[in-house]
Amino acid sequence: MGFLRQIRLLLWKNWILRKRQKLRILVELIWPLSLFLALVWLRKANPLYRQHECHFPNKAMPSAGTLPWLQGIFCNMNNPCFRNPTRGESPGVVSNYNNSILARVYKDAQELLLEAPEIHDLGRVWEELIIMTQFMETMRTNPERIAGRGIRILDILKDGETLTSFLLENLGLPDAVVFQLVNAQVRPEQFAYGVPNLTLKDIACSQMLLDRFIIFSSRRGLPSVHKAMCALSQEGLQRVEDALYANVDLFKLFQLLPTVLDRNSPGADLRSWGRVLSNVSQAVQKVSARKQSVQDLLMVWEPFVQGGIPESLDHLVSSLSDLFCGYPEGGGSRVLSFNWYEDNNYKAFLGIDSTKKSIYLYDNTTTPFCNELIQNLESNPLTKIAWSAVKPLLMGKILFAPNSPPVQQIIKNANSTFEELGRLRLLIKAWEEVGPQLWYFFQNSLQMNMIRDSLKHSTVRDFLNSQLGTEGLTAEYIINFLHNGPPGSREKGMVDFDWRNIFSAADQALRLLSQYLECLTLDKFEGYHDETQLTHQALHLLEENKFWAGVVFLDIDPTRKTLLPHVKYKIRMDIDAVEKTNKIKDRYWDPGPRADPVDDLRYIWGGFAYLQDMIEHGIIKTQTNTEVPQGIYLQQMPYPCFVDDVFMITLNRSFPIFMVLAWIYSVSMTVKSIVLEKEKRLKEAMKNRGITNGVIWCTWFLDSFFMMAVSTFLLTALIMHGQVLHYSSPLLFFLFLLTFNTATIMQCFLFSTFFSKANLAAACSGVLYFTLYLPHIVCFVWQDRMTVNLKILASFLSQVAFGFGTEYLSRYEEQGLGLQWGNIRTSPLEGDEYSFLFSIKMMLFDAFLYGILSWYLDHVFPGDYGLPQPWYFPLQESYWVGSRNPKAEKTVTADGNTFCEPEPTGLIPGVCIQNLVKIFANKPKPAIDRMNITFYEGQITAFLGHNGAGKTTTMSILTGLFPPTSGTVLIGGLDIQTHMDSIRQRLGMCPQYNILFNHLTVAEHILFYSQLKGRSRDEAEQELEMMLEDMGLSHKRNEEAQNLSGGMQRKLSVAIAFVGEAKVVVLDEPTSGVDPYSRRSIWDLLLKYRSGRTIILSTHHMDEADILGDRIAIISQGKIFCSGSPVFLKNCFGSGFYLTLVRKVKNTRTGRSVVSIRASYVDMKPSVVCRDLNELAEVIHHHIPEAKLIENIGQELVYLLPNKHFKQRSYASLFRELEETLDDLGLSSFGVSDTPLEEVFLKVTAEADPEVQKAGDTQENDSTPGKISTENKTAEQTPVETNDTSRMPGIAGDQNEGKGSLQYKGFQLVHQQFKALFIKRFHHASRSYKDFLTQIVLPASFVLLSLVLTVIIPPFGEYPALTLDPWIYGQQFTFFSNERPRSEQMVSLTNAFLNKPGFGNQTGIKPKSSQLPWHFPHVSPFRFLLFPVIFGNNIFSSCLDSEVLIGQSL
Repeated sequence: MGFLRQIRLLLWKNWILRKRQKLRILVELIWPLSLFLALVWLRKANPLYRQHECHFPNKAMPSAGTLPWLQGIFCNMNNPCFRNPTRGESPGVVSNYNNSILARVYKDAQELLLEAPEIHDLGRVWEELIIMTQFMETMRTNPERIAGRGIRILDILKDGETLTSFLLENLGLPDAVVFQLVNAQVRPEQFAYGVPNLTLKDIACSQMLLDRFIIFSSRRGLPSVHKAMCALSQEGLQRVEDALYANVDLFKLFQLLPTVLDRNSPGADLRSWGRVLSNVSQAVQKVSARKQSVQDLLMVWEPFVQGGIPESLDHLVSSLSDLFCGYPEGGGSRVLSFNWYEDNNYKAFLGIDSTKKSIYLYDNTTTPFCNELIQNLESNPLTKIAWSAVKPLLMGKILFAPNSPPVQQIIKNANSTFEELGRLRLLIKAWEEVGPQLWYFFQNSLQMNMIRDSLKHSTVRDFLNSQLGTEGLTAEYIINFLHNGPPGSREKGMVDFDWRNIFSAADQALRLLSQYLECLTLDKFEGYHDETQLTHQALHLLEENKFWAGVVFLDIDPTRKTLLPHVKYKIRMDIDAVEKTNKIKDRYWDPGPRADPVDDLRYIWGGFAYLQDMIEHGIIKTQTNTEVPQGIYLQQMPYPCFVDDVFMITLNRSFPIFMVLAWIYSVSMTVKSIVLEKEKRLKEAMKNRGITNGVIWCTWFLDSFFMMAVSTFLLTALIMHGQVLHYSSPLLFFLFLLTFNTATIMQCFLFSTFFSKANLAAACSGVLYFTLYLPHIVCFVWQDRMTVNLKILASFLSQVAFGFGTEYLSRYEEQGLGLQWGNIRTSPLEGDEYSFLFSIKMMLFDAFLYGILSWYLDHVFPGDYGLPQPWYFPLQESYWVGSRNPKAEKTVTADGNTFCEPEPTGLIPGVCIQNLVKIFANKPKPAIDRMNITFYEGQITAFLGHNGAGKTTTMSILTGLFPPTSGTVLIGGLDIQTHMDSIRQRLGMCPQYNILFNHLTVAEHILFYSQLKGRSRDEAEQELEMMLEDMGLSHKRNEEAQNLSGGMQRKLSVAIAFVGEAKVVVLDEPTSGVDPYSRRSIWDLLLKYRSGRTIILSTHHMDEADILGDRIAIISQGKIFCSGSPVFLKNCFGSGFYLTLVRKVKNTRTGRSVVSIRASYVDMKPSVVCRDLNELAEVIHHHIPEAKLIENIGQELVYLLPNKHFKQRSYASLFRELEETLDDLGLSSFGVSDTPLEEVFLKVTAEADPEVQKAGDTQENDSTPGKISTENKTAEQTPVETNDTSRMPGIAGDQNEGKGSLQYKGFQLVHQQFKALFIKRFHHASRSYKDFLTQIVLPASFVLLSLVLTVIIPPFGEYPALTLDPWIYGQQFTFFSNERPRSEQMVSLTNAFLNKPGFGNQTGIKPKSSQLPWHFPHVSPFRFLLFPVIFGNNIFSSCLDSEVLIGQSL
């Protein structure tokens, strides 16, 4: 049969089996699609993000000033990305925060307020206010300084006053009295504590009170005024008081009051004050009405004033950002980075450090408030991440070494930033003392109470309203603002807001700021003698996360007093706080800037750049002894627009896992199907029909490849249509998956060689298939240390090679290129010699390697069934070219056993067994022990033996299911150990157990095996009809084998053994489990097809062997005990002929025609019975003296007649006499039979195996008459023995009726059952190593594997020291732009940059490269047309007026 025809036939068989397992087909197709439908959904949920071009705000260093530095830290916390250029990119501008609300309010206030000329008079108003305050304080505390001085009433009256005329005309006072009164001086110290609570009548009628308040110019003035005024009525005096208040000029009063203390004092010009305040009020109203900045400020401040607290943390941060930062575009967007993901740096992302304690310990170096704050921050996982990052900067120490005077001077100069913060903390701390005093002053001081009382006076109120009413500011508002009483005492209509609200907010803010500032460690620098001590202290601080950095100055001796001209130093930090020093850039390029503050800008946010700036400015100041006015801002280069694919970044690792999981079910089912054929011996059955291993493997490959190719096509269509991959070539991706499928199928073949049980293979292969992917995860973790040779070594696992390929696929997708035919030979990683094409080649090589291993292992370890080849079989010439002597001669004949009939002559040997030995593992006793026998063509040889004698083992060796331990078998002259494939083409087999395909019908089985034997389709169909007819299976032709009864399956197995004209047919108990009618049909089939075939039949039915067997071989304990024709065996082992005599029934009572045999026998008299037996014995012994009575049961007598050396005449005369004297002897009939084959079998097995004899003795009493005893039994003994009914069961009554003496019921029964089941399961578990393996060893193994994978991480070592200079990235170009080329302050800085040693070179040492001259290119006004091409629009368009210098390779 041709190779292609065999493949086509097996593919037909596999397709029939597969299509009838519809659930399996659906799962194989739907399972991968369901996984990738989830990916498609995730892709739809995470589409490509098109990021606009990014402009980043600059970062102020500490040298730029403490306020810009702190403002930059807060505003640039997330390093926002803006669409348009930032202000810091404009020429001459460094601050990015001019758009903040506070900055805009300040700018607008400057523009509008400073335009009013009166605004400059605010200084004079402030000075006059101070003079008034000093006067009031002196009047209250030192009234003696102004004792005897006063203010003349005439001087404070209005111009054109009417008080004098009122006193003269209306009251009629004398001129002298009016003159004395108007020219009198009022003592101001009497009003220091407010207006006295006295009536004017009391004062006027008391000379003492009058002298207390008024100073008269002459002595006569007091009595005259006293007399005149006291004479007036109370009404008159009130009119005088009203007239006085109406004529007092407050402007004159306040201008003259300070002169009482100092005659040279200019006093307070209230009229000027009003004019200035009015102008300022107008300007403020103008700012509030016309400027958006003030409205924004009020809008942001309103929630804090009304609610007291922000709505949420986001609202607080947003409000503070608007106040202090004012970034456009809503604060910009953040560019996320996944470098922590690509570099496996989960600690950087999660802020995890396994070496640091997770339990908070009270910090005695700070305040209780700070301890509580820190504990709250560390209790929340999210805030803990942020706090762990900023804690070293806020509370950490900066260690330096050596602690020598020059270094101390550098540190002192570098510490200016923290000194400013310290001064700020002291100022805020002073508020704790000033604040209560300020509160007391506004709340209870005499000055403020006097001001409140004065403002409440109707005259003062009216005056203020007249002066300020037009400006919208009234005296009522001022009084309400200065209110110090309870809320209920306010004037009606006034809001509940006064100075106390402002004071409380300011006090709360300042005290809160003071508490937070207490948490800062400003004394940061600590000196140590050398680097060793510094390292030891740093390790101690790292445990508390209080280590910022260590600064080690090189080449400076601790005893040195002066500083070297060239200072070298290094900064040592926690490696988790800065970039790793083992690399200077990412391993691969992906779109997007390095803008993530968490991972990409570690040199800045980790504090390295800040510390470097402070140290370098400290060195410069120490070396030059001058202040360095230049501050440094770091400006990140803008980045053009790009497409960001976060989905593909995160899918980088999971994509290979999805691919592997997609085919895990197909792998399990493929391995199960292959092993199932091996387990059910279907593979050997097919090989017995001439199918070679190569055909079987090739068929499985084509079958599996077709299904996986369909699945791959659907997956590719789904992935491409679902836009999981945007850029890669679909054809290339499809071929990539097909390559992996090929390697997977070959790996399934390799898996199948290790298993003999299908279910176990299915369970383990899926787990093993996925487990073999796990090394790729390890490779990913070690990617920085993976060389190309290690990658190639790991790629011997196809899953790892596939993982590498998908990694490159996702890299190219992430870069927006995708896999194309032009880039499959290159790697997206710089310096990587591995590539996507190389991964495909490795998978193809893996497939070839797996195929070779499968081929080798399948030959050497074929499983429980099959003939193993020696481990060196590929080196044997016979394996490749076959044996040079295909026909082997029969070398060993039957041994000299006398029980073996001489071999017949003239017959063709079909099967020759020569010295065959088979020993199973763990069984020292051989199952077959040096067996030698020959089976001939045209004969049916019955193979008999008790259970376990070795029949099935022998037949399994004949058919190639088991290998022989030693010896061999020749079938058709070919050795089974070297030419089994050739032998199987002429071999038919019906094993002891049915070997059938569950899902093939009866007709399909016969067609399949018939065509396997080389029959054409038509011939096979003809043979099908004939076999169905012969076996009686026509009505079951379309029934699947799994639905047939056991007998039907047996008949089908026998039919399969004969299809295709098999020359050697091995039938192992073909009629077991079938009904008698089916047995007869099988017998007829065997007899019909016996001609031309060597048929070996094993059976336990002796009649079947006697009828069908031309020759019979009996095996016991693995040895041939006897063989020959049935007649020969009966002659050898038979005891003789059996003469059976049946006596007539003798009735002792009349009237009965029928009496039972037992009753008639019992009723007979012993004398009559003995006489009849003796008479009959005499007749038989007369003719044959050797005859023996062996049985006497009922009416039957059995005599044993010898069959050796007998005389035929004696037998003839005996039979003649019995026939003639039948009635006289009381016999009804007699008969003669030969020795049955069953007796021969029992005798042979009993002699061969004593254990069998013991077992047989227990059954002898129930045997047929053919079962003999070797002992001579006399006639007298027999009746007594055979009729001893007292020993028969059931005769004596059983009082318990078969029940035990004690029965368990209820709980005792349940307890007994539970105990019995527990004991049974305990013994089963303790004796089953497989259960122990699967329940204990396997789970522990997987846990161990997972633990091993977690600890297989690159070892943590000392990261190398990294010298930061421009040349670590190769040739560099430096751009220098002087925004103020004509500024004298820039001359020295420009000279330092341009003159030798040059920009970027270290002073005092040899430059790293040759100093190339600076080029001063001519920059045209149209150069902005060039920059958008390179950097994007509007990036450098604002630099048209600046001077540009370009330096190359400095």
